[in-house]
This record gives sequence, structure tokens and C-alpha cells, in this order.
Amino acid sequence: MLNTGTLINKTLSFLNVHSDRSRKGLSEWYFPTSMKVIGVKSEDLKMITKLIRNDIAREDAGQIIRLCKEMALAGIFEVQQVAFGLLNKKYRIIEQLELNDILVLGTYMDNWASTDSFGTQVSGPAWRLGCITDDDIKKWASSADRWWRRVALVSTVALNLKSQRGDGDIGRTLMICEMLVADRDDMVIKALSWALRELSKRYPNETAEFIDGRKDVLAGRVTREVTRKLLTGRKN
Repeated sequence: MLNTGTLINKTLSFLNVHSDRSRKGLSEWYFPTSMKVIGVKSEDLKMITKLIRNDIAREDAGQIIRLCKEMALAGIFEVQQVAFGLLNKKYRIIEQLELNDILVLGTYMDNWASTDSFGTQVSGPAWRLGCITDDDIKKWASSADRWWRRVALVSTVALNLKSQRGDGDIGRTLMICEMLVADRDDMVIKALSWALRELSKRYPNETAEFIDGRKDVLAGRVTREVTRKLLTGRKN
């Protein structure tokens, strides 16, 4: 059986070696979280994830999922990110996830950096693969917790990202966007813009129609950014 404690300690050792004080301060300012932040640059985080991935290459999906859940519960931002990175694009593992696994992995959804990596690397692909249902995502979209509403929207991004094998899902994307079209929480507004901009790459006409039909309720940021994306291919 995989010794998860040893691997988590090894991960922490690597992370601490690459700790950067300025990065820690920037991270704590840029995405405040209840988790401990070590302060590790993204390129170092990717390198550490790759090293741990090599250690578990021969393990079965169940053992890897167990490791990732324990990492996600550690209460350390970078350890959480390694957990998500170990699952990222590993679809044979993701397809073994159940809703309860995904909820454990999403324990510390309290900042945009965590929601965005979780939504694009874990919950979105799991949704696409049928591990969780439309009703599960709709429940998140109806949550009183701003971060889970954001997760619901970011999960649609993975349905449309070529890098996540998303082949475009206009129905489910607009279903969730419609639920949050009038939400005025800044974190949700930004995620709604992202979801629609990603959809617009595959379905520009339908996205434009969605925007045009809801200008009276959409936040101005969403209308501006998505319209600019449709016209110029750029967000700003």
C-alpha cells in the first residue's frame, strides 16, 4: 500500500527548499486563503509535481486518489496544488473519482487560485467523464458560497478547453452561465466572463446571442470582455 505520509513529507521537503519569501507575500496578498502558504514559484511547483508523479507512476488509481485526498486535506496551498497537478490530464485516474472524492479534494475552496485549478484540472474533467452529474454542478452554482459558484463556472471551462480534451459543450456551459447571469459577486462575475470567453472560441455566434439577450442583467465587465473577445480575439 502506498505510504501517503512519506510522500506528503517528501513533497513538503521539496516545497520548503524552494520557498521564496517574496512569492509567499505576493501569494498571500493576491489570493488570501485560510491555508498555509509556503511561497513556491509556479515553475518549481510543476517540477515538484513531476517528481512526485514519477514516484507514484506504478500505483493504481485508488492509491493515487487516496494520496491526493490526503494532500488536499493538509491545509497547505502548495500541497493542494500538487494534488490537483497529480490528477491533471490523468483521465484514467479521474474517471475513477466519485462525488465524495471530489468534495474532499475541494475542501479548501476559499480563493480563486484553488477554485481555478480545481475546476479546470479536477471537477471539470470529472464532469465531462460522467463522474459527477449536471445536478451536482447545478447544486454548486446555487450555493451560498461564492467559491463553489465560481467552481461551477470554471468547471464549464474544462468542457471547452482543447488542452483538457474538451470538445465543446454549449448546452451545459450555458445552463450554468444562465444560473449565474445576474450574480454580482466579483469572483463569480470574473468566472462567468471566462466561461463565456472560452465558449466563444468554438461557438461565437451562440455566445454573442447569449450576451445580446441578457445585456440588461449581465455585469458590465462580462459584456465588455466577452464582446471584445468576439471582436478582437483578446480579453483586453
